[in-house]
Amino acid sequence: MEFLRASYEGKNGAAQYIATLILLFLFWQVLGIIPLLVVAFNYAGSMSAFEGAAGSNFIGIGIPSNLYLTLMLSTFV
Repeated sequence: MEFLRASYEGKNGAAQYIATLILLFLFWQVLGIIPLLVVAFNYAGSMSAFEGAAGSNFIGIGIPSNLYLTLMLSTFV
């Protein structure tokens, strides 16, 4: 219940909400994509193939569609 007490003490300004949204967005975009990048690099085999596949959303390097879907949806977890 400490978080409720903090709201009564005035630690709920607009700056805290904006900072929270920015941090959530950054962590969602940066940390969420790491599993996809690791799997895509393993399927690509080389950096040049990885860079080429990045332009087409890693579809052409042979990642199974169910695995690709799971990795794309994992960014929302």
